[in-house]
Amino acid sequence: MKAPSDKLLRRFAWLLLGVGAYVPMAFLLSMVAYAKPYVWYDQYLSALGLIRLPDGQPNTIASWLFFNSALMVAGLGTAIYFLLRGWDFATRPAVTWFQRVRACLLVAFGLMGGVGLAMIGLIPYDCNPDWHNYSTFIALGGLGHAVPLCITSPTSRFASRAVNFSWGAVALIIILVLSGMRDLVAKKQLLCYGPCQQKLLVLGFYLFIVLHAVLLFRHTAPRPCPR
Repeated sequence: MKAPSDKLLRRFAWLLLGVGAYVPMAFLLSMVAYAKPYVWYDQYLSALGLIRLPDGQPNTIASWLFFNSALMVAGLGTAIYFLLRGWDFATRPAVTWFQRVRACLLVAFGLMGGVGLAMIGLIPYDCNPDWHNYSTFIALGGLGHAVPLCITSPTSRFASRAVNFSWGAVALIIILVLSGMRDLVAKKQLLCYGPCQQKLLVLGFYLFIVLHAVLLFRHTAPRPCPR
């Protein structure tokens, strides 16, 4: 199997940057259009995708449409990202069978995470709470394995080993912050752990994808022909 071409990866980098621009814009528009004032530290993001609020009041079409479409777009972009990254990793020169298995696991978990994200958008919580929660577990389970596999990967067109180590440090900081927040919850000094935890994880993953898209765009830039 041939490695993905620079041209293909560069086109995909453009696609990822477009996804990276649309998702936060759609989230913001969804918050603005929400049927009630959205309290970011006290409400989960999924509240924006509700068709009908818990008190029976209908949510605005703009709110749930922007939010749910953003999740579906993000899921598609995530799935393609891990598919291409695994493909690129598996077709490196002198790759071993262990590395090929690792690449297959990266693709499998990445697709699982992307499908889970898309399912969250396709199944609002008020339409089917059980399947909405299942979709969340699928997304977290997939991405929770795919991201560490990326962080521990060798240098590639997606990122250098130094960048991967930096992401490992960022992941450690996030884990320490969440651990400190959990301690505050145990002491009843913080009552909004769940929504804040969710937004911190979403922000970390968003930056992970967007910054890798920027690096991929740079690494696949056309090289000037020697004179």
